[in-house]
Amino acid sequence: MKTNSRQEKLLKRMNNPLFFRLFTRKMVPAAAHAGVRFGTLDESKCVIEVPYKRRNKNPFRSMYFAVQSMAAEMSTALPIMFFLAGQDVSVAWIVVDFDATFPAKATGDVTFTCEQVEEIKSAVVQAARSDEPVQLKLKTVGCLKDGKEVSSFTFHWSLKRRA
Repeated sequence: MKTNSRQEKLLKRMNNPLFFRLFTRKMVPAAAHAGVRFGTLDESKCVIEVPYKRRNKNPFRSMYFAVQSMAAEMSTALPIMFFLAGQDVSVAWIVVDFDATFPAKATGDVTFTCEQVEEIKSAVVQAARSDEPVQLKLKTVGCLKDGKEVSSFTFHWSLKRRA
């Protein structure tokens, strides 16, 4: 993946567990409390992990859907943040809608994977070059260690260059 120095610095920090914990504590305290961890970000996918522990469990002995939502959103947001760091203009970005399904109970650590990194890169470049907003639908799937799908999210992002 071709990167600039700001992107390399961001990726280096995300790969540092201590820095990622500090980042989440400052920017997304609920994610820090839940123990959300950075897995990987490369040219094909972004992976975020969330542990199944006492704070994340609901009375039905599964992971709260809100914890899953938070980690799922992060798996789509970090690639956007990464590619925005490669732009020389300011771009506003926000989730405008999302859809979710939960085909099975999350009874263990869940890994969320978004495999639309190339699409994200193109949308960020398009948003940086245009005055028109760019709409982006990003899917991320949450699976247990054995590969069983426990949730699937589609986040609808809007990106627009600031004046």
